[in-house]
Amino acid sequence: MAPKSEHDQIAERLAEALKQYYEGGKGIDIKKPGMAAVGVEYAGFRIRLGAFVIDLLITLLATNILPFLGPLLYWWLFTGLRGQTPGKMAFGIMVVDKQGNKPGLGRAALREILCKFVFFSVPLILVFSLCVLLILMVELDEIVYIFFILFLLWLGLACLGALSIAWDKEKQGWHDKIAGTYVVKAR
Repeated sequence: MAPKSEHDQIAERLAEALKQYYEGGKGIDIKKPGMAAVGVEYAGFRIRLGAFVIDLLITLLATNILPFLGPLLYWWLFTGLRGQTPGKMAFGIMVVDKQGNKPGLGRAALREILCKFVFFSVPLILVFSLCVLLILMVELDEIVYIFFILFLLWLGLACLGALSIAWDKEKQGWHDKIAGTYVVKAR
């Protein structure tokens, strides 16, 4: 029997790791130089955006049921316990750590609550504050401009963090890099 090529060995190793993963085993053993070395395909910006839109629609419903807490629980628990939100399930992608395992509640809290909430809620809070000032017709022109400039700067940073998925080699946003997670194709 002829020896197996390196490509065949990697394919077998990946197939076995995925089988173990879906059966609740250890997961994918990822070694440096990264997941691509074992044939894992990263999920790019557009597919992640599609999943995000589905999840955003669902979280709008969750906001009506449990204001503020519903969306946080939705993103945190689905990502931490399953590695996938319903939007990610629909697109066949999932969040994993460096070993290819589901991120767990701690890593998911860092990724979903701290990173995403802080990046995206601060601009909204600034806009809300600006609207309140405008509604009250406070004659503090300088403060309005300061809020607007801070809003634009923070929103720019948040968008840059999300858009970095498009050009990053491992398709990680800043929230992924901070939490040590990857979004990969699960199918």
